[in-house]
Amino acid sequence: MLVFVAAVILVVMTPLIVVVRRRALALGVTCIVAISATACSSSAPGLSSAEFTKQANAICVDVRTQLRAVAAPADITQAAVQYEKLLKISQAGVDQLAALKTSGADTDTRRALVDAFNAADAQLSVAVKAAAAKDDAAMNDAGTAYRTSIDAMHAIATKAGLDGCAAEGGGATADSVPDTSPVGTTAGTAVSAGTVQFVDATTLITPWDGQTFVSLTETEAGSLIDSLASDPNDPVKIVAAGALNVTDDTSRAQSLVLFFQLDQQLADADIKTFLGVIVGSATDATDTTIGTTSGVAFTAPEGLSSFATVHGDTAIIVLGQDAATVATTVTGLFAANPAL
Repeated sequence: MLVFVAAVILVVMTPLIVVVRRRALALGVTCIVAISATACSSSAPGLSSAEFTKQANAICVDVRTQLRAVAAPADITQAAVQYEKLLKISQAGVDQLAALKTSGADTDTRRALVDAFNAADAQLSVAVKAAAAKDDAAMNDAGTAYRTSIDAMHAIATKAGLDGCAAEGGGATADSVPDTSPVGTTAGTAVSAGTVQFVDATTLITPWDGQTFVSLTETEAGSLIDSLASDPNDPVKIVAAGALNVTDDTSRAQSLVLFFQLDQQLADADIKTFLGVIVGSATDATDTTIGTTSGVAFTAPEGLSSFATVHGDTAIIVLGQDAATVATTVTGLFAANPAL
């Protein structure tokens, strides 16, 4: 248990926490990996469709591998440098795709993917400049446009049957849906990820008015999922995880909600231990109640306001730009989802 929570603090609450403060960071290294994988498609003169698919997927896998080797930015200062590295890798990959000569329907597919890929790269370039200037508004706009391009590439690649270039990438089809889905999910929303399931967090909640919700994709949440594999000797194990970006419709303030499903319900003493390790070295940790929900409020790395609570077999951590943002999200979440 302690090993797991430490992993959450180090792996999630450092790179993913920045998502809350700087929306464009939600693109992240893992998200760029998904995009580059999607944007692949091409063929050469005389190539059969099968060979075209093979070569396109090979480019995708190569780009994915390079992108994954780039460390996620720990803060806004590093973001510009890391995004520049990602941009160069992405542009080299799309150049390879564009250079492949195709015919017929393959040409239409290649052109559509390259166009979408270039659109994503253009927004990544904007994010680089915005990060360097610490311009939140520009990064927000770039993040929204970037997401649109990502979705377009995913759709094109999936329609073309390019498994290595679709959302799951890696030159293979998506992991099969497990026979047993975690509680609170459906078989269609849980994807095997070793001993931990990735969950589309929007399936875990009933939405509430005033805020917009977007689940992190499996690719975006990759570092989170990878960090959760439990030691066989751990008395409590994580069986599922998901993350939700929440945006206030009026103020546009953002928060990040992390969901962790445990393999058992925790006793009160275990809950206290669990929350204590999440809080870690924070000196301002305070037992508090937001609305009707009891938990611990504390300041996480990067100065983000945070709230952690455990209900039954589900642990939830909410991180936001300030205490008011966190309180709004926590109140709305549990008012609409009292069974959590």
